[in-house]
Amino acid sequence: MSIIDLLHSLLKEKVPGIHATRLQALMAAVQAGLKGASVSITQLGRSLSGPAYIKHKIKRMDRLAGNYHLNSERMEIYGTMTRWLLQSLPMPLILIDWSPLTTDLTSQSTWI
Repeated sequence: MSIIDLLHSLLKEKVPGIHATRLQALMAAVQAGLKGASVSITQLGRSLSGPAYIKHKIKRMDRLAGNYHLNSERMEIYGTMTRWLLQSLPMPLILIDWSPLTTDLTSQSTWI
């Protein structure tokens, strides 16, 4: 089973509210990200497989990135993936960097 198939099955089971077409587009974006040079919208579109013109592939990735429903589901998706990734660790180590990285000198936390 490929990582894309595994991720698709996991999200389909644990995030039942996600629309099938949106999940399919998300999996296509993940697959494009794995084989592309970068994860910009343009590069994701160029890395998508299939017979469609590059212009239409880029537009597909742009629509996915701006999808309101995907944005509202992202925390549930992140939570599902995090629980799956950390399921074998009884006590994961979490490092937090509170360095002032922003131009207005406010703290920006980075969780690793």
